[in-house]
Amino acid sequence: MGATQRSITGALRKGLANRAVQVATGVTIAVGFGIGVALLANSSGASETTSTTAVPTDSAPGPDLDGVVYVLLAADVGVPTSVVALDSTSGEVLATFDASFDPEAAVDTERDRLYIASGLDPSYLSVLNGSDGRLLHQVAFPHRWNNTLPTYDRRMVLSPKGRWLYALKAESLAPERDLYTVAVFDAERGEFGREELPLGDCAGGRILADDSTVRVMCPHTGALLSFPVLGEGSFGPPSSVNVTGQFVPGAVLVPGTTDVLVMTEIGRVILVGADGVKAIGDVTDDDSVEPAIGGLLVSSDGSRLFVGLGAGRVGEISTVVAYDLDSNQVVAELRLPTPAWTLSLSEDGGRIFAPSYEARQVHVIDTEALTLVTSWSMPDRPVQVLGP
Repeated sequence: MGATQRSITGALRKGLANRAVQVATGVTIAVGFGIGVALLANSSGASETTSTTAVPTDSAPGPDLDGVVYVLLAADVGVPTSVVALDSTSGEVLATFDASFDPEAAVDTERDRLYIASGLDPSYLSVLNGSDGRLLHQVAFPHRWNNTLPTYDRRMVLSPKGRWLYALKAESLAPERDLYTVAVFDAERGEFGREELPLGDCAGGRILADDSTVRVMCPHTGALLSFPVLGEGSFGPPSSVNVTGQFVPGAVLVPGTTDVLVMTEIGRVILVGADGVKAIGDVTDDDSVEPAIGGLLVSSDGSRLFVGLGAGRVGEISTVVAYDLDSNQVVAELRLPTPAWTLSLSEDGGRIFAPSYEARQVHVIDTEALTLVTSWSMPDRPVQVLGP
């Protein structure tokens, strides 16, 4: 391991204990997609080259990085993007990972893995060690879902135990004819499985995965597809439930259950469970207003929904509301200082992260009181905080 790698690793681990350590400006872990090398630039401007030959992924959990928050940043067209690792208390940047072009990312803090799907033609899935930036695996990922805007909806989701990474694909077969599937990546073997989950006409599906079932909520058709997990990388034929005839901007799994909560474009909350499909309430009582839903989360105990509401262009969240699932009513509301693109929940469920694209900030919200705790300044435009 080179000196620069050691400084990154030390900063991340020391940052967990000292909560106030900041890596010197300019330290970047850059992954050379498709060229087989990685450049690590140190603060003095020098660089060193290290081999990116894939190494076996250790199935045992890696270092405990619960004190680190990973944020996907956007950049101007034609400029490579990045993922930054932040101290979870101060918001200071501990490390920067090059994410190339049009990326999607996911993080597994238990195994210390950072997954970055990037590039347009060709495109790759890279698996990095989250603490020192070592490239563990890099595999071709053709026909991955490409975003026409900076990503604000997750298209890659890890299974709860981190063994499997599910990623959306879209292959153009002919004009007005696309093939939508979910690719299944084996995190232990470092390769995609042969079996993919067929989605039919489900474009832009939202993946909801637990250890027994992979569900895909189809936003345009209103159907919920469920694929039973039969074994390692093996799945049964899907069942389908028609949830709504309206566009679906958000859907979440209720923790500890098999229930799915769906939010429609008019703010209606629908529960899909063992008893079927049931509309349980609305996030607004004004029928003349159709709220722009920009984010949907469920609390760790399953008692509350957190909904991002906005107006104007796609992805703009101006207000976060807390919707109580016992009383089926809004119990708290927070107006954000600047609009956000997405909402993410911290691993302990105590905070909501709301990245503000144009303000280059991440707003940190306390979930219990629904109050703004702080706003972290970002080196570029944040679009997504990676997490569960």
